[in-house]
Amino acid sequence: MATIEKNKSIDKNQGEDRQSSNNTNLETELISLTKKITLNGSLGKKAIIAKSSVPESHRSMADSYRIIKKVFGSIVIFCPLTKSEKELLNKFDFKPLENSSGKEIKRELDLLVKWASSINSELSHASEKIIEIRCKELKNIMAKSFVQRPNSDFDGYKLLETYFENISKY
Repeated sequence: MATIEKNKSIDKNQGEDRQSSNNTNLETELISLTKKITLNGSLGKKAIIAKSSVPESHRSMADSYRIIKKVFGSIVIFCPLTKSEKELLNKFDFKPLENSSGKEIKRELDLLVKWASSINSELSHASEKIIEIRCKELKNIMAKSFVQRPNSDFDGYKLLETYFENISKY
């Protein structure tokens, strides 16, 4: 009888050790994944943590983009920007996406998130329109196979795509 209780005690301790080991492995995986995301040009840990503060219009555009990409495998629709869309970007001093650096896009995304929650209806409307334009530009870049740009100074589209991946449900 004492050996049965001793075996149960040993099994219980081994189970706790395995669970502790699994938790440690999970934590290690999460940390390494976060480091990889940060190193790969993402907005980093802050973007993942602040996911709840993302405006709904940004989420819906991200979902739309991700669904199209998952269903078709790649973006194949090319639709150039209209004159009014270009004027809206110029009004707020935003460069075309294909000529924007990661820092510029990060700054723009921060502004767009702030503007979306602004009490100024013009700014919140502009935020929604600009994120739609940026999504359209990203689709165009992917459709034109701009992904293999030799100049890494203009990698803002990568950051925007990562932003969409982080905030999308899909």
